[in-house]
Amino acid sequence: MNKDLEKWLRCEISKRGWSDTDFANKINIGQGNLSSMFSGKRGLPLNFFTETAKLLDVSTDWLFQLAGMLPQRWLGDKFSDIYNGLTPDKKQEVIDFAEFLLQKQIQGKS
Repeated sequence: MNKDLEKWLRCEISKRGWSDTDFANKINIGQGNLSSMFSGKRGLPLNFFTETAKLLDVSTDWLFQLAGMLPQRWLGDKFSDIYNGLTPDKKQEVIDFAEFLLQKQIQGKS
């Protein structure tokens, strides 16, 4: 596992108050296998990415990019990546703010 993915996962696991075992159980991977993946002794199977993406509400493409397995997308996709990492209430705040900015822009052009 590359360092960017490991750092991000460790942060996500920590901020949710989970242990590595909790995380492994939630993505249906044995704790020993997860430890081997973190240490780089074992590769990352496809189900690691699909289950992690589902659990942490991010796209599998984003995880593949973070793992260095896909090229980075253009900068315009950064918003999507950030948005996908937000909780549902924070997503609504972003939508509300974007609508506010759009209305302000429209009114400024009138």
